[in-house]
Amino acid sequence: MSTENKKGPSKLETLMGGNEIAVVLLDTGSERVKVRQLAVKYLPELLRIESSLPFDEIAEVCLLTGKETDWAERLAPESHEAIINEGEKLNRDFFGRWVSRQPKRESHELAILEAITKNPVLAEAMAKYMARQSTEPPPPPSPTLSSRPRSNPG
Repeated sequence: MSTENKKGPSKLETLMGGNEIAVVLLDTGSERVKVRQLAVKYLPELLRIESSLPFDEIAEVCLLTGKETDWAERLAPESHEAIINEGEKLNRDFFGRWVSRQPKRESHELAILEAITKNPVLAEAMAKYMARQSTEPPPPPSPTLSSRPRSNPG
């Protein structure tokens, strides 16, 4: 089975979180860069980038590589396209499924919001909650394992 016809990343690419490729920067020459298989937390940003007009491929290159804009702007055209193509191979399949789930979530959230606005008691409670959220300071961070006192085993 050819890996070129396979949808999505290989198991090794998933395990490694992406794939390292060689790129050329116009001012400094060749280097290797990791094109990331994006974690779910980055998918809203990818959707925002891909929904923009004109389409912002520089922003997509930055998201896929974790590099800054000035780095992405110095890529040779072939390297720019290689990163975009590798990013599509690594992310397109799951991203497509993630995007298809979003309208279901939005319609569910809209139904909840509509139910709240139709019920005066719920609407008043929500308004009080939102007002309190905007005036109260954020809660302190919860302790992490590293900040807890260690017990002496001996």
